[in-house]
Amino acid sequence: MKKIWLVVVLLFLIKTVSAVSVGVVVDYPNSTVFTQCLSVDRDTNGYDILQKSELAVAWSSAGIYGHALCKIDGVGDEVAGTNCQWGSDYWGFFLVDNNTWGYSPVGLDAPGDCWNRDFSSFGGHYCAQHEDVLGFAYGPFGKEPTLYDFGRICGNKLNIKGIKVYVDGDKQSGIDENGGDIDGVKPESKVKLNIELENTYTDDEDLEIQSIGLTVTINDIDDGDDLEEESDEFDLDADDSETIDIEFDIPLEVEDGNYDLELTIEGEDEKGIEYNSTIIFDLKVEKEKHELKFTKAGIDNDNLDCNRATEIDVGIVNLGEKEEEVMLEIKSAELAIEQKEEFTLDNDPFDDESKYSNSFPLTIDSAIAAGSYPIIIKADYNDGKSNEKEAVYLTINDCKVTSASEAQQTTQSIGLETEKQLAATAADVVSQQITTKKIDKTRLIAIAVIAFEAIIIIGGLVWVIGLFRK
Repeated sequence: MKKIWLVVVLLFLIKTVSAVSVGVVVDYPNSTVFTQCLSVDRDTNGYDILQKSELAVAWSSAGIYGHALCKIDGVGDEVAGTNCQWGSDYWGFFLVDNNTWGYSPVGLDAPGDCWNRDFSSFGGHYCAQHEDVLGFAYGPFGKEPTLYDFGRICGNKLNIKGIKVYVDGDKQSGIDENGGDIDGVKPESKVKLNIELENTYTDDEDLEIQSIGLTVTINDIDDGDDLEEESDEFDLDADDSETIDIEFDIPLEVEDGNYDLELTIEGEDEKGIEYNSTIIFDLKVEKEKHELKFTKAGIDNDNLDCNRATEIDVGIVNLGEKEEEVMLEIKSAELAIEQKEEFTLDNDPFDDESKYSNSFPLTIDSAIAAGSYPIIIKADYNDGKSNEKEAVYLTINDCKVTSASEAQQTTQSIGLETEKQLAATAADVVSQQITTKKIDKTRLIAIAVIAFEAIIIIGGLVWVIGLFRK
């Protein structure tokens, strides 16, 4: 019995998971257009789809091409056995293919397997796939129905209610659910996407959309690799909405140019219908022609006492479009520091030659007074027209040295204190000895008194006994 129930449950789950949504369009000769969105099992044939619709359809008997479609809502041709009494007009069967109608080369339920969806192939029969749109128009060969896309008929129950994009805190204009341009992006820019999603099932329908996940991918931006960020998965109840933020940092090392930013939204409702939407934005990285940046500017030990040796660490990267000849200068007039170095930085962000790193040893003269001193680190480039500058601070403390006389006084003081401690210790010992002797003498006297009293008591007892005997 348990096995039977298990099989039933599995069959139910398989059916639920394989559900798809398809749209139906019927274009009547009077220019009236009927549309309906249907939820069916994946691979359902066209005959069963129309049977499930609101349409009143007249069919021929099943023949070698399956059922022939003769009439829809009374419009069309009379049934004639396994065919219809066709004249020059008939109900043509179409499928939306790449945003245009394609004439179906196979029947709605012809014998055999599912059609391979190649419009030049004539084997099998139509089988439903998610987001298919089936179109029917009555007229001569080639007459197409009015074009509707799936979203217009069925809508997307996981609806994108709004999208905002921010670059370094500034909101981008011209952004919507169809994409748009993301401008003003620089190396290390912070980009944030704010997406509001809603479940458009009604409270009466009461269908939850589950395992909703968002992924943002920027293709090839990281030295040929993709940059990808994902949201946590979540569920949406019917007639509910949720706002999700996805943030990421543009790499420091990046080429200028245009990159595809893809936002993918996925989910699945309780009927097993899967949702998968992709929106593509054009993200433009714009680099300055000339731009350097310090990646490191600091003092290894910025608080010195008697030992006045330390190091300054410097790192620089070229973020601009041009190769740069750089003059690096480390200077402090108060500390008598002046060091210079010249080098070239390549403009390829992924080449090691576009980066510089070095450490400069410093020894501060002992005559320099205590205080806090600025040290300027400056990099001139762009033929001296541009520069980057950093200020670091070095603290010098007084070096405290003990003189010979102070050392002697300290030694004498320590010796005197030691003598006092020894004398105090000796006095304690003598006091303890005297106290011990006093205690011993007192004990002897007490014992003698007790012994004397005992002798008197015993003598008295003997005298009394003697009297009684007489």
